[in-house]
Amino acid sequence: MVTVFVSGVHGVGKTTICSKVAREFGWRHETASGIIKREKASAILDNSKVVQDVNGNQRLLVRGLSKIASGLDVKMILDGHFTLKNKEGDYESVDQSVFAALNIDAFILIIDEPQAILRRINDRDGNSEHSILSVIKHQEAELSHARNLAVGLSKPLKIVEALNDADFLKKLKEFGY
Repeated sequence: MVTVFVSGVHGVGKTTICSKVAREFGWRHETASGIIKREKASAILDNSKVVQDVNGNQRLLVRGLSKIASGLDVKMILDGHFTLKNKEGDYESVDQSVFAALNIDAFILIIDEPQAILRRINDRDGNSEHSILSVIKHQEAELSHARNLAVGLSKPLKIVEALNDADFLKKLKEFGY
């Protein structure tokens, strides 16, 4: 199985582009939060992007993806985050060992202008817990950790502008998949 991990901050358009590309090209698409919720329904609070137990959730993700991948020979897009906002309000990096355990083959990070991201979040969620500063801080944390993971795991990383289907596909093809 080939697994490409697609990340970006909340509201950048990960799920939208991943589900579209997966449908068009016959890839399987899963969200990390969806897998975690299936493994333990209470792992993520319903109306919040705050993660109560970052490490525990990642164990659920690894276990859940392992169940999905068992015996499959497919190409998968897994969308999630490199960093998560913990209950203290800080952005916590998901440990490199998690991505190693997920057998990620390549990484894509989706980025956008913070104002555009915040506008999409507010359009989707109404008044949210996000501010322009929190979007900037989270996007910087995602980029920094993405680069660290790519180097640490010797995996390719591509950066894609949000809502740019053509560039996303181009980067995916550059991986050779």
